[in-house]
Amino acid sequence: MSAAACYEDPMNFITPAGESLLRDPMSDKEISSAPSILSRLRAIASEGRKTLKESGVKGLLRRYGWKVLALVLVYYLVRDTLLYLILPYLIARNFF
Repeated sequence: MSAAACYEDPMNFITPAGESLLRDPMSDKEISSAPSILSRLRAIASEGRKTLKESGVKGLLRRYGWKVLALVLVYYLVRDTLLYLILPYLIARNFF
């Protein structure tokens, strides 16, 4: 890669010498430039809470639509499956 190409693309994280700009000097590991999934989920959750406080459940459903209902349904399906099916089965099998 030429030195001019390194400076033309602002999203290029390679120096003209070919080294990565996203490297932690203490551990010599590369640092990810993309935000993690957990930070994205936190941002979405805080935005959802803000929408819920400002305009209530109706506004939350208007903004996110069926995704909110699907999330609630999946949450309760997983919770109830663990509580009422898997946990009693494990107790009956003397797992604990």
